[in-house]
Amino acid sequence: MSETRRITRKKLLSIAGKFEPKKLSMRHLYLDKIRAYGFRQVYDIEGKEIELAELVKPEKSEIISSFYETRNLDEIIDLLDKRKTSITWDVPDNIHNRVIEELKNKYSRKRVEYHFSSFLLTWNVNDFNDNILQEIDQCQHQNFMKSTEPNHAYPDCECRT
Repeated sequence: MSETRRITRKKLLSIAGKFEPKKLSMRHLYLDKIRAYGFRQVYDIEGKEIELAELVKPEKSEIISSFYETRNLDEIIDLLDKRKTSITWDVPDNIHNRVIEELKNKYSRKRVEYHFSSFLLTWNVNDFNDNILQEIDQCQHQNFMKSTEPNHAYPDCECRT
């Protein structure tokens, strides 16, 4: 985030979306399960745009779309299983296969109605003060450190393994 603020002139724009009920989002369940097995992705931060908006209030937030959709969970699990979504790409096979099996066992042949909303979020880059940036950057770093990688990308860090 510090780098984003450094190179951004005035405004930071992002399109973000959220599913409700979140507890039945296969994406969130997949991520929670791989984390439970100790795997952390490089970009795995608890600070995606929607969560970031809770830390730093956007200057403007506009709903772009909002709709309800009933989905067959087997279809979503199948997309995850075939690694058609980027959250699965760097997950080791043994963890991926275990998580997919768990999702299939629990959610196979189920349907759920989701409410999906997408937003255009606009921040004034100056609203990202140093304290907030430090908190976000520390969160990113801690999550990276929890990854299964033996060495991380911060060569000057005191906690380098």
